[in-house]
Amino acid sequence: MSLDAQLQGYLNKTVGPFKGWDAVQPGLIRHWCEAMGDNNPVYRSREAALAAGYTDVIAPPTMLQAWGMKGYNERFPEGSDNANPFEVLVF
Repeated sequence: MSLDAQLQGYLNKTVGPFKGWDAVQPGLIRHWCEAMGDNNPVYRSREAALAAGYTDVIAPPTMLQAWGMKGYNERFPEGSDNANPFEVLVF
């Protein structure tokens, strides 16, 4: 099977949900943003987030990887899909 055909198999494929082990918390968002040098105000200021149409500060999309990781025990929290969410990255 060609690489293109293999990758096409991932289009419109439903996976998930993948639940996180921990709640997303503003303090952790702040630590992440400081470490990455990301000063987007919607990640740090409730007022900026509200003005942008959010209900509170939001987490940067790059944090999804951290919150969506399996635990050291190689499993996801109960209620999660056990499929590899990064399978397509093997290509």
